[in-house]
Amino acid sequence: MLKNMIKKLINIFFSNYEIYKIFSIKQVASLPDMKSSQFCFIELNDTTIKNFNSELVQLNIGYTGDNANGFACLYNDEIVGVCFFWSGERYLSRNFWPLQSGEAKLVQIETLSAMKGKGVAPSLINYSSQKMHEKQFDRTPRRIFPLE
Repeated sequence: MLKNMIKKLINIFFSNYEIYKIFSIKQVASLPDMKSSQFCFIELNDTTIKNFNSELVQLNIGYTGDNANGFACLYNDEIVGVCFFWSGERYLSRNFWPLQSGEAKLVQIETLSAMKGKGVAPSLINYSSQKMHEKQFDRTPRRIFPLE
C-alpha cells in the first residue's frame, strides 16, 4: 500500500516515470543444451524474420533495425516469445539519456498468450542476455526519470 502511494505521488509531480535497474554480467553461465531443452532460441535478423511466418514477430517488427538486437524463443518450430534490446542512437530515439558503450536496454519482451506461465520469458531473457554479453554488452542502464 505504501509503495502504491509513493508511486501516485511521484506520478503527480513527475508525470510518467520509469525505474530501471542496472544488470551487470560478470560471468556468463554456459548456454543450456538445446537438444534437451523444451525450447530453442534464435537471433532475429532479416533472414530469420523472413523464414518464420510469425504473427508475434510481425506485431513487434518496429523493434527491429539499426542498433537493435532481437531474439526469439521457439517451441515446436513456432515462435512463442520475442525480445528486443536497443543500444546507441536507437535507444536515444526514445528521448532517454544516451547509453554508453557496452550498455543496452531490453525494450520489449512478448510471449504468446497460450505460452504464458511456461517459462518462455525467463528462458528468453537468460538466452538473450548471454548472447548480448557475447556481443560485448555487459550492462543495461539504470535511469530513474526519462527525459520528456
